[in-house]
Amino acid sequence: MGDFWGDLWDPEVIVGLVALTATVVLWLLDRRRKRIGWRVQMDAVLRDPPDGPPGFPDLTVYRDGSEVADASFALVRVENDGSKPITREDIQELLTVDFDGRQVVAVIVTDAQPRLLIRRLERLTHQGSRITLPPFALNPGNHFKLLVLLSGEGSGGEVETEGLISGGRIVRNKQRTGPRPLYLVLVALLLVVTSAITLRVVNNPDARDPACATGTLTLIGSTAFEATTTKLAEAYMELCPDAVIEVDPAGSEQGLFELAALGQEQGAQAAADHLTVADGRADEKYRQFDEHPLALNIFAVVVNRDAGIDRLTLDEIHRIYRGEITNWSELDGNDRDIALVSRDTGSGTRALFERLVLGFGEPLAVNSGDCRTRSPGHGDDGPLRCERRSTGDLLTEVNRVPGAIGYAEAQAATDFSGVRTVAIDDFAPNFANVEDGFYPFWEVQYLYSYRTPEAGSPARKFLDFLSRPTAQGLLDSPTTMPCDVAGSDYGISCDDPHG
Repeated sequence: MGDFWGDLWDPEVIVGLVALTATVVLWLLDRRRKRIGWRVQMDAVLRDPPDGPPGFPDLTVYRDGSEVADASFALVRVENDGSKPITREDIQELLTVDFDGRQVVAVIVTDAQPRLLIRRLERLTHQGSRITLPPFALNPGNHFKLLVLLSGEGSGGEVETEGLISGGRIVRNKQRTGPRPLYLVLVALLLVVTSAITLRVVNNPDARDPACATGTLTLIGSTAFEATTTKLAEAYMELCPDAVIEVDPAGSEQGLFELAALGQEQGAQAAADHLTVADGRADEKYRQFDEHPLALNIFAVVVNRDAGIDRLTLDEIHRIYRGEITNWSELDGNDRDIALVSRDTGSGTRALFERLVLGFGEPLAVNSGDCRTRSPGHGDDGPLRCERRSTGDLLTEVNRVPGAIGYAEAQAATDFSGVRTVAIDDFAPNFANVEDGFYPFWEVQYLYSYRTPEAGSPARKFLDFLSRPTAQGLLDSPTTMPCDVAGSDYGISCDDPHG
């Protein structure tokens, strides 16, 4: 194949570039600046159809045990259909949605893109006919929907919004019934571009995604973050077929130790194909490492559902782990002996639990191997206590042992039907309670490299990939949050998380 840049003077390519330029100009003309668009996608009363067949069932909606009179449902879509991102600071007056003449009974945020918008908007309120949204950030193309249960006559009636955004406006969009004519023109022009230059780009070996590196990268460390680490590795390998990422959930402390040993024995260049995933900040003895904050992660105290407990105070947790409370009936739970399922001493999750929840090291000795029976020579006093190496192993034991209690990454606990996460001092493990300072058991997940990775190394390329939307989306769940979002939306700095 000839010189790539020389090929750009080919008439077909020139036509393609002209078409591409025209496409961009038309696209920019069609886009607006800061703009929030909204429209009502559904507004339907829920009553028996007058011409329905005989025996058609009554349609009645109940809320908290009471019938909702003249119930109706509305679905309102809110989107950033401008060309500039909207930040929380741009919201000068809160956005409200008003259903004149009807009462809002309940509302949920659904079909959000990205999904983390659901969490950002969890503090919306409603009173009377009005819904008030908290300040939110919305990038171009992002959207969410409000599914609203209403009471009172007036389906299909007036729905109005109010609010004020700096340097922009809030407008009601028309219901779309087909593609805009301008978009059809853009598609046609893009087809011209594709036919002119696609083959040249595909066949050019230098067109490989700049995030990609060849070779093997090892991610070693946290078992609590193993599931998310694996998803990130799989996404990177899908983007970069010539790369291989191996995930080794050896535990946070073991991962840090092995990275230090590799760098000291073979040098920084040899360590450039290793990154350590750690629950929380590494000890000062690893000061030669480069620190890369990744995401906030919520952990939880977990119990077997048969314990009959869904909340504990910090004092009760302390007394349980000191061996002062040995049966759940002492806390108004079921008559089940308490079994402590702990992590081993190299666990980052255990270190967080001792620092953020207990305030002291677990004082009781291991006295059981199977978490069900007491090992010989350990007497009959105090609760059973066993240790497990990984998050999955701990949750497996809590899931199968009636009366068991432990601690784990909160999202991982949802994979076990017999495990329940526990509210601490009546505050559930969620980001709203973290932001308010009420929920203590959370920390930053860090990646560590041995010194600064060289440009082009597997570690450097993977770290660059983590800032992409694909990776940021994988870091978003009900109990994990990318550091950029934590700072912009919740005011929590990953550089000083508990400061």
